[in-house]
Amino acid sequence: MKNSEKLVKLISSFIENGILTSKDVKNELYNNLQFKKNNLLNKLELVSRKDFDILRKIVQKQSREISELKKNKDLKRQRDLNKQSFIIHAFHQLYIPSV
Repeated sequence: MKNSEKLVKLISSFIENGILTSKDVKNELYNNLQFKKNNLLNKLELVSRKDFDILRKIVQKQSREISELKKNKDLKRQRDLNKQSFIIHAFHQLYIPSV
């Protein structure tokens, strides 16, 4: 059903029910549109700006922490490799005679 047909049907139902003043029609239309708007917003599951900003800050903080942990992991891995190569080099100097 087209929107114009819905509007005409709504207005005719108001008239049939005895709502004749323009103020009453305006209030009924407003209430009907408000109800439809609220239903649509509930279906979209929108969040408030405040909630969105809080979640955005949490995600940014977690992203920084993840980056820092990756950086620390890489540094630790590099230190471990350096220790291993130092130990291997020292072992070669002590136990393997130079030719």
